Amino acid sequence: TCADGFIGAECEVVCPGKMPEDVYSNSPVDTSTYCSGHGACALADAGDAASCSCAEGYHGDTCEVACPFGDDGAGASAPCAGRGSCSYDASAATATCACDEGFLGDACELPCAGYEGAPLPAAPCSGAGECVLATAAGDDGAATACACDAGRLGDACEYACPATAGGDVCAGSGVCSLTTHGSTGLVEAVCECEAG
Repeated sequence: TCADGFIGAECEVVCPGKMPEDVYSNSPVDTSTYCSGHGACALADAGDAASCSCAEGYHGDTCEVACPFGDDGAGASAPCAGRGSCSYDASAATATCACDEGFLGDACELPCAGYEGAPLPAAPCSGAGECVLATAAGDDGAATACACDAGRLGDACEYACPATAGGDVCAGSGVCSLTTHGSTGLVEAVCECEAG
């Protein structure tokens, strides 16, 4: 059995990431971890070199580049929070997430408004707006908001303003706003007509 960081019939091949002082010393001190501690060392077909087989979410010759990790919603940490795919740019030595629909953030950790829970609705922002990172004054971008399409209101664009068959909101003669009916608590979009 070979010592950690060595592989081969006679343990003669050094795994990627193992430091020279750990290899060429009479009393090696483990100053590094092969494959950055995020992969397994594998012997090349010719038997004279080793490479790293990286664990999910890690990339690079020595598994040194991590995808952004985030909470997957079940309390576990996962690459791209389990809500996107990670892509690795070898030339820049970076990994980034391409988030699934309805999620934003470096690690896809931020659900769009109205897009939490299970089962997920058909589309973020009720299919009537675009999910964006919140940029209100003092906000660090750690939240999302819906930029609603014209004629839609609400945190998740869930309220449709009254409109003509041609799509003119409030017949082009008023302003749409949300109102709450006191006795029932029902919220709806209503038109406030212009004078005249």
